[in-house]
Amino acid sequence: MSTAAATTPTLKHKTRKLKSMLLMSHLTPLPIYDVGHDVDTNEHATGEFGCVFPHVDHRVLDEPETAGGCPVGSAEVSRRLANAFTELEARFWKRVNAGTDRVLVYQRPNSTSVSKEYISTHNDPSNLSFNSWFESGNLECAYRVHHRNYATYLPQCTKHLNQTKLATPKSSAHHPHGPPPPTDVLMPVAVDQEYDLYCDCDTYTFGHIQWYYFQVKVADQVPPGQDALVVRFNIRNMMKRDSLYNFGMLPTVYSEVRAAQGVAGWTHAGVEAFYYQNADEFEHPRRRWRTKRYHYTLSFVYRFDTAMDTVYFAHCYPYTYTNLQRYLTTLLACPLRSPNVRRRTLCPTVCGNACDVLTITEYTAEPRVLMLRTGVVLTARVHPGETNGSFVMQGIIDYLTGPSKEAQRLRQCFVFKIVPMLNPDGVIHGNYRCSVVGVDLNRRWSKPCQNTHPTIYAAKQMIMSMRNARRVVLFCDIHGHSRKKNMFVYGCKPYFAWSPFEAAKMRLFPYLLSKVSSAEDGGFFSFPDCTFNVPRSKLSTGRVSVWNDIRILNSFTLETSFCGTGENQTRQYHRPPPSTTLPTLRAKPTTHYRVCDLIQSGEKFCCALGNYGRLLGIEPVDEASLPPDAAPAAAGHGESAMTLAVDEDVMTTGPFPSVIRNRHRHDTNNDDNNFVLSADAIQLLDEISTNVPLSADVDCNSSEGSAGSDSNPSEDNKDTDEIEADTRWQAFVRHRAAARPRIARRSLPCPIVKDDASISPPTNSLVHRPSAKNVLKALPRTPPRPTTVSLAPEPTRRGATPPVRVKPAPNAQPTVVPLSSSLPQSRRMSVWAAGQGRKDVNAAIAGLHRELIKRRISLTSPPKHPS
Repeated sequence: MSTAAATTPTLKHKTRKLKSMLLMSHLTPLPIYDVGHDVDTNEHATGEFGCVFPHVDHRVLDEPETAGGCPVGSAEVSRRLANAFTELEARFWKRVNAGTDRVLVYQRPNSTSVSKEYISTHNDPSNLSFNSWFESGNLECAYRVHHRNYATYLPQCTKHLNQTKLATPKSSAHHPHGPPPPTDVLMPVAVDQEYDLYCDCDTYTFGHIQWYYFQVKVADQVPPGQDALVVRFNIRNMMKRDSLYNFGMLPTVYSEVRAAQGVAGWTHAGVEAFYYQNADEFEHPRRRWRTKRYHYTLSFVYRFDTAMDTVYFAHCYPYTYTNLQRYLTTLLACPLRSPNVRRRTLCPTVCGNACDVLTITEYTAEPRVLMLRTGVVLTARVHPGETNGSFVMQGIIDYLTGPSKEAQRLRQCFVFKIVPMLNPDGVIHGNYRCSVVGVDLNRRWSKPCQNTHPTIYAAKQMIMSMRNARRVVLFCDIHGHSRKKNMFVYGCKPYFAWSPFEAAKMRLFPYLLSKVSSAEDGGFFSFPDCTFNVPRSKLSTGRVSVWNDIRILNSFTLETSFCGTGENQTRQYHRPPPSTTLPTLRAKPTTHYRVCDLIQSGEKFCCALGNYGRLLGIEPVDEASLPPDAAPAAAGHGESAMTLAVDEDVMTTGPFPSVIRNRHRHDTNNDDNNFVLSADAIQLLDEISTNVPLSADVDCNSSEGSAGSDSNPSEDNKDTDEIEADTRWQAFVRHRAAARPRIARRSLPCPIVKDDASISPPTNSLVHRPSAKNVLKALPRTPPRPTTVSLAPEPTRRGATPPVRVKPAPNAQPTVVPLSSSLPQSRRMSVWAAGQGRKDVNAAIAGLHRELIKRRISLTSPPKHPS
């Protein structure tokens, strides 16, 4: 064999290279998963590399409505301790730890470890046993601390006695007659044991550490002569600068002994909880001009009353992905609730878990009734650590599917699209803010990626399609807030010129929430804590993206405090004048939110939504009230017709609609956000304009700098290049490609559109993109001649026909015409193998690649209809 023939690539190699070029093409990327709505979901929580995390079942106890929650601790004591320990670690930390001995007692295994239990290298039966290898757990390691000297150096920390600016709320700074500064040193309580704990970062990030969930076992560690074991826990790698722990908040605790006795389930417990900056420095790769940053410590004390017990600690009441799957299964099994709800799979996640979407309405056999109802979209858990949002969402679902008359009226007025958990992968891995890819999904709504942000991509596509099918009156994304009390709303601004009336319309629904359940009267919602503006840093959030891109005026973020009701910090700018009639919270002891309180707040949300619909003139739509000039019924009857009427707006693949079309109304000049206001609505708008200081400056400049879930993300996210360079991420990508699920779906045949302008547009714009392998199968076996390569002319066979190339006529539908070649087999092979060397062959492959890409686009793109 000659040297030239040896260096010429074979047909097999060139075909393999062509397939890899198609797979890596950036022109039309293929989806990683291609799963439809008929996926059978299971209750297994699949994590990274296909790891299945065990789930911990906690007993749910019925809490009486008359019983109050755990009282909120003393904010003054927490702030004083935080200031004292901040000064202690800044000045004397090396001396405090001079004689300290730290022993590793727990190290969390990874997904590839054979044994999930930590085997200690020492034999000390007095140590507590830790574990976090279960769903949503994230404790990385634990150290037993011996002989830490607080008593000698803590009395010398007297800086906080003269200035309390480190952890003092802003309200005391603005009060000229505020509380007097303390005059004595506050010493911490004496404990029997002390542990330093470190939580795991969000996957593929530098931090985002705020959520914690771990298990502690006690086995006869109570000291002799005592009736309890008192332990101090220090979580030393927190990231936020401040927390509600400095305002009396306590951690949530679950004791198996107390739950078995029926005393209490998940509740807030512990003493002496405070949050402060410690002396642990680290270099952040984002801040090169500021190399030193410090972690923060959450310290609390817990008393183990029994000798044998298993206790769980968490930032908030855990609500896992398995809990959601079991709840939805129970909901569909209920004969009273299941007729009003449809469960579908919105899309699969990066790890292959199903993201569920619920459609709740009063179903009927007449599809025209369902198509005339107004739409409402509700989402939750885009941030995994904000578990209180799931309980609020569960209360909403329970109320909407219930048998009450108000729930039936809501189902007759609206079609609810509910996504209970937008970030299942992050929930499973125990993340606080990010997904398994290491990005904050609430900052990807403006330009979501179908491969790395599939749930956001599918949710936005669903909302846009629903907006094209019907009027959408409300979008609400439910979050949790770690630095403010009460429940409140973040809203947007009017679309057109600012006016007090338009600003009052934006505040109407939050004002109704405070009317239904006011925080000042023992309820949940606080209207003075609401904010209505669109800062530049929030343009990619779900609230602003739906308001700006999809043009839904009432786009809100419902913030739920991790703590409970109470008075928040006074805003530094744009404070209401003294003449305002807005009530303030009474100075009374407050309690933490219980699980039943969070569920009840979801019911109050539905009550306010019913009143909001009445004020906007939205009436129930049923077969009796169907207008005679309604659109004709769709083809089909029964279940298929009902499914088409409410689920035609669910899209999981395909491009975004280029424009927002309003097919559900005849007057295209009318705005969907304008409703006919009743007399009561106008009266309430006047009340809002009178009681609330409205101005354009307040809307534009009011601060959301409370660092809640809707605030600016921290600098802990990695860039795309850093994630792709991570060897663990590369291994995960290879594992995901090898274990890609092959699930059959309902596929619509791709139509071959001819040049016929009389063809009506399809009722469903769902486009299914075939894989690269199917594209190659659909192409003719004989490759076309590449037009970019100049080959030596050869005499044409007698009677041979050159390849057919059709130029599309202007304003005509794209026509798919198969190309064929009448050259002999040897000549067709010469197109691939012949040439003057490797350079010409690569040029031929590149030209063929471009030709195949053009044909692939014509095969998979949706037909363009003439305007």
